[in-house]
Formats: sequence, C-alpha cells, structure tokens
Amino acid sequence: MNYSELSGVLMGEKRSPQLQSLNPLFFEDVQSLVEEYDKRLNENFDVDLERSLKNLQRKFEELQLVRLKKIFLQALSDFQLNKTSFEGMSDKERDLYLSLIDYVKKYFNKISKPSTLKLKVLAQIPKFVGLSGREYGPFEEGSVAELDSVDAELLISRSVAKQA
Repeated sequence: MNYSELSGVLMGEKRSPQLQSLNPLFFEDVQSLVEEYDKRLNENFDVDLERSLKNLQRKFEELQLVRLKKIFLQALSDFQLNKTSFEGMSDKERDLYLSLIDYVKKYFNKISKPSTLKLKVLAQIPKFVGLSGREYGPFEEGSVAELDSVDAELLISRSVAKQA
C-alpha cells in the first residue's frame, strides 16, 4: 500500500455508486502505512513527510466517509426492499450495515405503533375526539382507560387523569 494506491481507491470509490471491493487487509494496510510515516517522522522530522502524512490521513478519512455514506444509503434501500447485500463490504462495514438495518427496523416499528398510556380517571370526562383522531369516553371518575400517549398526556396536563 502506498499513497498513490490510496488515491486510486478513493477516486474509484467516488466515481462508482456501489461500494468497491477492497483487499480484505486494506484498512490494516493503510494503518500500517500511517504508522510507517509516523515512525519515519519520529526518527527524522521532515516537513514534506509530515505534509504527506497529513494528506494520507485526509484521503483515508475521505474514503471512509464516502464508503460510510454508501453503506447508510444501502442499508436504507435494502430495508425498504426487505433484502440484504454485503457486496464490497469489509467485515466491520458489514457489521455496521446490519446494525443500521436493525436501527431502521426499530425506528419504523416505534413510529408505526402509537404508544399508549394507562390512566386512572380523576373526574368525569364526556365523550371526546383526541388529538390522535380517536374517539374516547365517556369516562367515570375512578375508571381506568388506555389511551394513545398524546391524548393521555393532554388529560394528565388538565388534571382530570393520572398515569395508572
């Protein structure tokens, strides 16, 4: 691995909408190259070498961000299509991809199921249409009811119910 190889990989990654397949040891090879530059700098400081190291690190960070963006978009797309595809991913990227799909699933499950709260009614409440659009009531004082959380919070704020 050298600077020009890293530059070539970055250019290829930027030009393609898909993740490019990398050597399985690519990330370790880049890390070794960074360590080699660091070692040479510690032994004998050189402004040009320091500039080269900074450029190498910048290119590597840019490559990681380009790949990360592709992985995020791939995870979202594959979630919508209910499929998985690991093409071009390293082991660590594959783990990230699977975690992202899992988070997206949890997010959609959370927003698609309205949360509810169980309430104890503290005062008589006539029939009403809640903020959620659902119809509730009438409720007698002391009764227990389960409402969408947005509607339950409204009744609690008006001191006509409390969480059971």
